[in-house]
Amino acid sequence: YDPSRRRHRYDIRQCMELSRSSIGIQCRILVIEVEKPKCILQLIYSMLNLRTLHVSYENDKRSNQYDLVKVLQHYLPSTWSITRFCYGHIIIQS
Repeated sequence: YDPSRRRHRYDIRQCMELSRSSIGIQCRILVIEVEKPKCILQLIYSMLNLRTLHVSYENDKRSNQYDLVKVLQHYLPSTWSITRFCYGHIIIQS
């Protein structure tokens, strides 16, 4: 593990491709970094077997005009629980 190495962040297109792949269809637990928080909903709605999502995203605190946890609670079924591990990292479970 090299913390100075830039890690890959998935964009919306790559998240869609992942969710449609054979591994994405079977995936129950996913740990991923995404470019934008809207990728989170795309993954949850398209990966039908997904039960746990550990997601990191770029968080600009200066321009963060909404609470992502509240937004996700609004759009996700009540069977999903959302925990903010820290700013920029959320754990979502069904």
